[in-house]
Formats: sequence, C-alpha cells, structure tokens
Amino acid sequence: MTDLSWGAPNLLHAQCAAFVDARRRGEPLAWDDGMAFLGALRQHASQAPFQRLFEAQAGFNAREFKALVIGVEAELEKLMARRYIEGDAGSLEPELGDGYSMAELEGAALGLDGGGGDLYFVGCGAAPLTAMRYRELFGTRIVCIDRDAEALALARRMLAVRFGPAEVAAGFRFVHASAEALAWPAGSVTRLLLAAHLGGKEALLRRFATALAPGARVLVRLPMGLYAHVYDEVDFSAAPQYEVVSHVSDAAEPFCCAAALRLLRSTHRVPGVPGVPGVLGGSTATAA
Repeated sequence: MTDLSWGAPNLLHAQCAAFVDARRRGEPLAWDDGMAFLGALRQHASQAPFQRLFEAQAGFNAREFKALVIGVEAELEKLMARRYIEGDAGSLEPELGDGYSMAELEGAALGLDGGGGDLYFVGCGAAPLTAMRYRELFGTRIVCIDRDAEALALARRMLAVRFGPAEVAAGFRFVHASAEALAWPAGSVTRLLLAAHLGGKEALLRRFATALAPGARVLVRLPMGLYAHVYDEVDFSAAPQYEVVSHVSDAAEPFCCAAALRLLRSTHRVPGVPGVPGVLGGSTATAA
C-alpha cells in the first residue's frame, strides 16, 4: 500500500480494509503505511462516523476499530523514536515541527516561562516531542510518566540524543507507573499535563486534586474529530475541584491525536500546605 490520499470513498475504504487485514495477519507496521492510514482517517473523519463505515465495509466492529487505531498510534510513536535515535531526524521534520508548535502553545498556557516548579507529564509516550521543546524553550524540569516501560525507555534514549546524558539527568525524570497508582504529597504539584490518549481523565483529575497546589495549572489534551470516537472524552463537571480557565486552541498534536487544549486551575484547598514545587512520593512507582 503506497497511497491513501483518497479518490472515491469506496476506494479509500478498500485501501483501509487492506491495511486492517495486514494488521490482523500480524505483518510488521511500515512507517509510511501507518502514517497514510491515520492521515486518511483524519482527512475523512468529519464526513461520517468511521466506526459505521468500517462495520459495513471492512467487517469489524467499533471496539476493534478503536483498538486498531490506538495500537497503530503507539507503534508509530515507537518507530518515530527509533528512527530519531538511529540518526534519521531529518526525515521527521514535519512531525518535529508540529511537536515544537504544540510545546510553544502549551508552554504559554501552563506558564512555563515564569518558573514555578516541575511539569508532570502523564502519558508522555515514546516520542515526547513537546517535552523536548519545553526543556529547550523554558528550562523546565519534566517528570515523564508512562505505564509502558518500552515507551519510557525509548523516550529517555531519544532525549539523550537531543541533549546528552548529563542534561537529561538534570532536566528530566522518568517514572514507570500507571497514573492511577501514583501518590503525590499534598500541594506539591504546580503544573500537570494529561495526554489525550489517557482514559478515565475525570478519575485522574479527582485523584490528583489534593496533590495540586492551590491555583496549579492543569492542561488537558482533548481528542477531536475522529479521535473523539477513539479516545475518552472528559466531563469536567465530574471534577469540581477545578476551574475551567480557557479553551486554549485547536491544534494538531503531532502524533497521537487531533487535540483541543483545555486549561484548568486547581481550586482545591489544602489546609496549611503552601503551593510550592515538590517531588513524587509515597508511591510504588519505579522511577528511572
């Protein structure tokens, strides 16, 4: 498969179905094919719910469709990290540029240019382009948290290529854990970023409420378009400990999702605990 750019819808669906069949057979994922598949879905997402189209024309259900897209996203991110580590950054310039643009937008919303402690990035993934740029632009120390050990190891190696081991040791911390299993000291976190692919964001926001210092900024990446059907949406009324400050902007997150950015401010009050930066603690997570 070389082109999913489009033409007649039935041709697009046939090409996507061929891609799906290859995935079912366990064929290795090729970078160009995976990117073309996701690009085609994004391009057509506004025309009709893709779950129904695939149920009718490709012979599989919505649950399988979601699992397929999520799996392709994760594999492509790991492929990207490996290519970068192996010295192929030049061919990734479009993705890198998107990541840098996202970082500038998000950094401004989070107030990273004003100091104020570490940024806790939940669901950083294997190719943390925005984290890379946060460090370059703002000098922010970033706590990269992910439940996928392989993704986290690739993220560390990718950042080491960019910065060198000493700078990575100074500017990043890597925590292998499910976010639900983490425990922060009360009032210790001033900036938090939740990746778009995370499930159960309302529960995570409730869990993190006491860890956030009063007035802490939280940026939530929200899936849009096709990805609103694939990844969980967020009911902010289920997290009353936060004030929704603004809808920052619509932007194309470079890899995972088309994302809208919603900025929150913690309104939870922790008696006697000042809003100062802290570190992870009280957790069984493995910090690398």
